[in-house]
Amino acid sequence: MSPLAHLEVRGAATPEERAQADDLIAKTQLVDYWVARRWLDTVGRDMPGFKLEHTRIAWVDGEMAGALRLITADLRIGKARWKTGGFGWVSTIPAFRNSGVCRALIEDTHAYMAANHYHAAQLFGIANFYHRFGYTVSLADHTIRLEVSSIADLQDTTLDIRPLREEHIPHLLRLHDLHEEKASCSMVRTAEDWKNQFREVRPVTPLGADWHRAMGLFDGQGRLTAYFSPQTERDGLHIKEIGTESSSVHPALLQTCVNRAREQDKATIVFHLPPFHPFARFLEDFDSHHTTEHYRCREGMMILINPGAALTAMLPEWDAQLAESAARNRPASFTVQTGGLYWCIKSDGVRVTIHANEKCGPVAAIAGETLLRWTTGFAHVEDWLELHGQGWGANESALLRAIFPKRNPFVWPADHY
Repeated sequence: MSPLAHLEVRGAATPEERAQADDLIAKTQLVDYWVARRWLDTVGRDMPGFKLEHTRIAWVDGEMAGALRLITADLRIGKARWKTGGFGWVSTIPAFRNSGVCRALIEDTHAYMAANHYHAAQLFGIANFYHRFGYTVSLADHTIRLEVSSIADLQDTTLDIRPLREEHIPHLLRLHDLHEEKASCSMVRTAEDWKNQFREVRPVTPLGADWHRAMGLFDGQGRLTAYFSPQTERDGLHIKEIGTESSSVHPALLQTCVNRAREQDKATIVFHLPPFHPFARFLEDFDSHHTTEHYRCREGMMILINPGAALTAMLPEWDAQLAESAARNRPASFTVQTGGLYWCIKSDGVRVTIHANEKCGPVAAIAGETLLRWTTGFAHVEDWLELHGQGWGANESALLRAIFPKRNPFVWPADHY
């Protein structure tokens, strides 16, 4: 009999079922069972917004055959916010692999998210697998590598350098959000998110950030002016996140990182920073390697769950983009069509509106994957216009460019699932 003959997928109904699923996940995901289980029982269990039913379980003939965790986060795209589900710890026990259990788990979770008004889903994981469910790469990794020997001493700093604690969370929120207005796909953090990050559990993947080692730079009045999250790895000192109050603190922060690398006998510092961050721009004045890694069918993948709702949620950002673009004060309209769905997008030159199941102006008939990439800013609409923009007027083309600008979608290491 096929193992799928009596397949049931649903959310955990009791704490005992969730604990059983965590046990299955820990046994199948990592070599060190206890590392995985400790994370699931602490950081994973207390993630803000995490519900019992977010542990999705596949049962075959009454036996637990697989499980995954759904992590809920609000992602920012400029002024827009998307309710996003993160797929994590997708697991199937060996006896049921290649039998459709994983597919059933994913399809069930997609249906759950659609019913609960999620805009999109995001994951980091298995190569050459999730694209078959409609996921497309929409994120890149950005790093800046410096050789410690190339950095001359910058300045003696009078700033006090000390570990960060939960009491500093309000100030961390302030510094983190200062430079996120240009971000795309970064997680909107709350105080509860930061509190959960400070639990003393080492990261379970190289992408993670070990927050209980985070350090702050404080001025003479005890005000937090910058923070950084260091993590020592074989190839050097990795700085997994940085936040700064102003450019005036950048030399002191770099000097602090250089001193830390020297203390640990590391010749290289690797900063994990998106290009739009002011500290990344500061490092352009030094001998440094700025690297952007793009992937094919692995890492940083997304899918639209409710495309119409996701596009409607973009309106605040579209208005802001329109105000600063060549499309300002130029009325225009066009239609986005994906499969059997279509939306009329109109601008009166000042505001953008969207109308479901209505066609207007020229039509951009694109795949759902392309719409996701346009909206997050991962793809270049210029490429599409060059190939398919015949018949598009100047105003329509300007509006398309204005609301779908090229961005650098990026998720901070601490927020990887």
